[in-house]
Amino acid sequence: MGSLMEAVRAGRTAEAVSLLDGMTDAERRACFPELRALRKELRADQWTAQARRACPTLHAAGTACQTGAAGVASWLAASDMRWWPASPGVLIHLLGDRAPGWLGDVVHRLAERPLSSRSAASARWLGDLLAVAAECAERTGHGAQGEIPHLAMTADRRGSSRLVAQARRLRSAPAEGVAA
Repeated sequence: MGSLMEAVRAGRTAEAVSLLDGMTDAERRACFPELRALRKELRADQWTAQARRACPTLHAAGTACQTGAAGVASWLAASDMRWWPASPGVLIHLLGDRAPGWLGDVVHRLAERPLSSRSAASARWLGDLLAVAAECAERTGHGAQGEIPHLAMTADRRGSSRLVAQARRLRSAPAEGVAA
């Protein structure tokens, strides 16, 4: 646990991912309270160099150490993480070993989140979240189940921004499981 927290605090994402890849689910869960405490600590002053360095790695590690789909969706989409998020590729890697049905639940929860963006940074962040959701949906064959109003409104917008493109990608992902 200590070496993971050291990697997170130092912002060494590749090292943290390597450590997380070698952990069992129980070991990951055991790390989560410390990650949550660090998030609270960094939230107090998120504009420091320490926060900018640690937050992308914290975002990734917290996502990997969550146990429930609701917790992962909330952690991924947390407003305090939007300024310094982990890259979509890192998040997809960390979520890639989860069960398809569980990933489908995460996809649905992310897609249900309102997509009203108040700034270009918010739109980019939401586009990245939808990219994670769409990639998971495409890999597992478990897309967003049923019509999701916020997603449909965004996918139907004119233009080709990352947010709109990823909303369209997620909306077109298969809604039922496919054989692997």
